[in-house]
Amino acid sequence: MNKNSENNKNYFDPKEYNSLIVGAEEKKASAKNKASLIALLTDSHNRDVREDVLKLIKKEPRSLEFLIDAIEDKKLKKYRIELISACWESGIDCRNKLLYFVQLATSSDYLCCIEAFSVVDGMDMPLDQKELQKSIEHLNTYLSSSSDEKTTLLKELGLLLESYKE
Repeated sequence: MNKNSENNKNYFDPKEYNSLIVGAEEKKASAKNKASLIALLTDSHNRDVREDVLKLIKKEPRSLEFLIDAIEDKKLKKYRIELISACWESGIDCRNKLLYFVQLATSSDYLCCIEAFSVVDGMDMPLDQKELQKSIEHLNTYLSSSSDEKTTLLKELGLLLESYKE
């Protein structure tokens, strides 16, 4: 049913009919659940339940995508450190996002860099060698043109990445 067609406009007018758009409630519920999980992860008053929340998140099939979306959400920027740390604290397999976390380490502040480093450090072998090579190249490019407070930490990340080569 096309809600823009002239014949159907009345069906979507709340004064005329109560319309239910299939799937809309599910999206609202899903967004509400995600917001609740983020609040539980990031609010310092909820520290006692953080471990349980991390276990819940790990059980979700798209848990890594959920956390990365939250990390990238500009509204949640002040919680980036907690969200990045949730990636390694939860034990989620982050290997397929190696390059993302290396890029995050180079583009973020020092504390986020530490957390991104921890995510990479917690990755189990084997790693995709093409992704690993891209990550090393990205890191080397960054290091060749930068000398900020993260340089020592990022050099350590480079050594870690080199150790992952097969």
